[in-house]
Amino acid sequence: MSLCSPRISIVIPTYNERDNIGETLSGVTAILAGSEYEVVVVDDDSPDRTWEVVEGLSATMTSVRLIRRTAVKRDLVRSVLEGLRAARGTILGKMDADGSHLPRHIPALVQAIENGCDLAVGSRYIAGGSIVAWPTHRLWLSKTATKILRSLLQIELCDPLSGFYFVRREIYERMAETGTVRGFKLLLELCVRGRPRHFAEIPIVFHNRAHGVSKLSAPVIFHSFVAVLRLVAFNLRRPNTKSIHAAPPL
Repeated sequence: MSLCSPRISIVIPTYNERDNIGETLSGVTAILAGSEYEVVVVDDDSPDRTWEVVEGLSATMTSVRLIRRTAVKRDLVRSVLEGLRAARGTILGKMDADGSHLPRHIPALVQAIENGCDLAVGSRYIAGGSIVAWPTHRLWLSKTATKILRSLLQIELCDPLSGFYFVRREIYERMAETGTVRGFKLLLELCVRGRPRHFAEIPIVFHNRAHGVSKLSAPVIFHSFVAVLRLVAFNLRRPNTKSIHAAPPL
């Protein structure tokens, strides 16, 4: 692997993922062995010292590097954005550390970008995708929110709330140029502010986190709602707004 110019950068935000991060990093490094890549772990100064585990692993996993955010307010999107700013690849990815996103799906997502897509999303809601062990009420809430967001933001993605995706660097840079980005799901910001022309959705099997507890909370939900309203306003201000479209079969 070339340390100077990795082709693929994967950002993994962490907070109290000490019990999960080792298995996640092992899976990613195994599936990308032989590729030019880097993994940027951005830790929000976890009380369980997740960052310490990553520091230890990076001694042997030379593709892994750590960003430890200290003296700042814990924030998922800001963590991901910090990782993306530090990333050096031309293909940028984001996945979670909790075991819900399986590394075996990475090659198909990367291949979609290499085949000409601007955005490749690991989708739970297309044929072949699934969610393991979610209670009925959580699945209903997710699907309802997805339906509303697709309509409000004029997005054709079946799973715009996915947290597992890859994007061309220029789409991220275009999003970053629009100003302050906030919210719980950066994918929505990429779709609206980054203006990708074509996307691909790759079916994934989504698992509940292996260990620990979800980071979703009432304040996060509220701020996410506000962020969606900002995106709606952004769309209204933009002339000739068009939804992004699925790429033709490749």
